[in-house]
Amino acid sequence: MIFDIETLVKVPCNLTLTNFTSEISSKNITSENLPQITGVLQVLTSTAITYNESLSAVEVLEAISNTTNDVKVNQLTFEQILSSTSNIAEGWGQLDLKTTPRLVQNKVSMEKTLNKLLDRVVVCENCSTVNFTSPNINIQIQIYEPLKGISRRTGERDFVFSPLIYQSNTSNSSTQWTQSNPINVVVGEKILDQIITNSSLRLDFLYYSNYPLFPSDDNITKVVTVKHTGNKSTNLNFPIITEHTDFKHFEENEKIEGTLKDERRQLTCVTWDNEKWVWSKPGCQLRYINNVPTCYCHRFADFGLLFSSKVVPSQVYLSIFSKIGCAVSIIGCVGTIMIYTAVKQLRNKKPTPYLVNLCISLLVGYTVFLFGIPMTDNRSVCHFITALMQFAFLSSWGWMTLYSIVVFKAIGRAFGKVLEANVKTTVAVYSLALLVVIVNACSTLLGVDAKLDQDDISFESSYRLGNMCWLRNYSLYFGFLVPVGIMLIINMFCFIAVVRVLTCKSKQIRSTAKQMDVADLFFRAVTMATTMGLTWTFGYLMLIADNVAYQEIIAWIFTIFNSTQGLGIFLVNCLRIKSVRDLWVKPILERTKPSTSAFYSVSTASANMNMDSSRI
Repeated sequence: MIFDIETLVKVPCNLTLTNFTSEISSKNITSENLPQITGVLQVLTSTAITYNESLSAVEVLEAISNTTNDVKVNQLTFEQILSSTSNIAEGWGQLDLKTTPRLVQNKVSMEKTLNKLLDRVVVCENCSTVNFTSPNINIQIQIYEPLKGISRRTGERDFVFSPLIYQSNTSNSSTQWTQSNPINVVVGEKILDQIITNSSLRLDFLYYSNYPLFPSDDNITKVVTVKHTGNKSTNLNFPIITEHTDFKHFEENEKIEGTLKDERRQLTCVTWDNEKWVWSKPGCQLRYINNVPTCYCHRFADFGLLFSSKVVPSQVYLSIFSKIGCAVSIIGCVGTIMIYTAVKQLRNKKPTPYLVNLCISLLVGYTVFLFGIPMTDNRSVCHFITALMQFAFLSSWGWMTLYSIVVFKAIGRAFGKVLEANVKTTVAVYSLALLVVIVNACSTLLGVDAKLDQDDISFESSYRLGNMCWLRNYSLYFGFLVPVGIMLIINMFCFIAVVRVLTCKSKQIRSTAKQMDVADLFFRAVTMATTMGLTWTFGYLMLIADNVAYQEIIAWIFTIFNSTQGLGIFLVNCLRIKSVRDLWVKPILERTKPSTSAFYSVSTASANMNMDSSRI
C-alpha cells in the first residue's frame, strides 16, 4: 500500500475533541489549514466518543461551513468530513430522540451542515462523476453538460444513481461481505433540460442507510436526497423516479401463522419537511413496476419510503365470503328473473318490471365484479369492464329507488295518495346511468388522460385503479359515490315512511292484511332496507373510519348484506310470500305427483295471491 505523506495527520495523544474545538474557535480556517483540521477531526471521531464530545465535533463542522466561499473544499477534505459525519451519526443512532437533549435539533443541523459543505466541493476537471463512501452515507456527484446540435436517443442522458452497499455477515469466526443495490434513482433528461441555467449542471445524490440524520420515529430504513445547482424551481414537469429494489415482491398482507389474523403492511412515498422536521406524504405517488415499489415525485427533496404495519383480522375469509355471496346472489337474481317472467300471474303484476330490471342490473354487476375486476392486463378491456360495472350498479340503484317507491305505495296505499312511479320514469333509469358513465369516461379518458404520455411507464389513469378494473379518486367520487348518495337519501326517506306506517298504523295494516304480526313487520322492514340498498350506508362509514376494529366490523356487515342482496331479493319475493311461492313451487311438485291436478294447484295459487295481494 502506498501512502501520500502530505495527507498523513499527526495528532497528539492527549488531544480531545473539547480541546480541539477550543483551538479551532481561536484561529481562522483557510484553504491551507483546512485539510489538517478535517484530518484531525476524522481521527478524533473514529473512536467511541460521548454525546457531548460529538457536539464539539459538530461545532467544528459548523465552523468550517460558515467560512467564506474563498475556502475551498477539495475531494480529499470532503472524504474526511464525510467520515467524521458518518461516525457521529452512527453514535447518535443508538440514542433515544425523546430523552437525549437537543438530539433532534442537532441531527437537523448536522444534515444541513453536510449539504452546505457538499455544495462547496470542488470537482476535478473533466470529471463527470465523483463518489464518496462511508459506512452509512453514500454520495455521488454527477455533472451534466448538454450536447448541443447532436441528435440523441430518448433516455440516453438520464442520470441514474445506484449506490452499492456492502454488508458483513459473521459466522463460524469468519466474516463474509455481500453487496446489494437497494435503490435506483432516475433523473430523466427532460428534467435536466427544465432546470439547467448554464452550460453545465451538477446533481448531488446522497444515500443514507438507516436515515441517521433525520430525526423521526417513523419506520424508514433508508433515505435518498437529490439536489442540484440549477434553477431552484421545485415543481417539475416530469417525476424523479426512485425504485426500492430491496422491497421487491412486497406483500401487503401476510397471514400470521397459528392465528386468524393478518399483518397488514403498507408502503408510502414521503419527503422530508425541513421546516416541520417530519416526513410528509403529499407530493409523491407510489406504484409497483415489475413488483418493485417505485416512487414518482415532481420535485427535488429528501425522499424516503415509509413502512407501516398493523395486525388486523384476516381478510381471506372476508374475500372468500364475498365471492361466495356474489355467486349465490347471481343464482338468486337468475331465479327471480325466470320466475317473474315465466309465470303469467306474476308477469302481469305492476311491480314486476321494477323487480326484474333490478335483478338484471345486479346480475350484470355481480358477474362482471366476480370475473372481470382483476383483468388489468389489457387497458382497453379493463376500461370497458370498469364502465360496464359502473353502468350496472348505477342502473341497479335507479331501480332500487323506484322499487322502494313502489313498495311504499303497496304498503301504505290504504292511507291516502302516495308517490306514483310511471313508465317514463323507469325508462329514464338506463339513460341517466349511461349518461353518467359517458360523461365520467369522457372527462377522464379523453380529457385528463389524453394530455398525459400513456406509453410512459409511470402513467396512471385518472379513470380507474391500476390493480383492478374499478373507478378511482374523482372518477369514483363524482361518477359513482355522489349519484349513489343522492339515491340513498331518497331510499332512506321511503324506508322511514314505510317503517312509520308499519309501526304507527300497524293496527290498520293488520285489519287489512290480517296476517301480519310483529315479527313479520320487522322482517319486512329489514329485507326492504336491504333491497333498497340502505346497507351501503356502511360503505360510506368505512371511508371515514380510522379505527381498525371498527373498519372490520363495518366491512363484514357491508359485505354480508350487499354480496347477498340477490339472494335476499329471491327469498323475499319468490319464497316467503305464499301466494307467489305456490305459483311456481306447486307446478314443479305436480310433475312428481301425477295424481294431483296441476290446474287445481295453479288456480288455488291464483286465489291465494288475490287474497294476499297487498304483500309484495
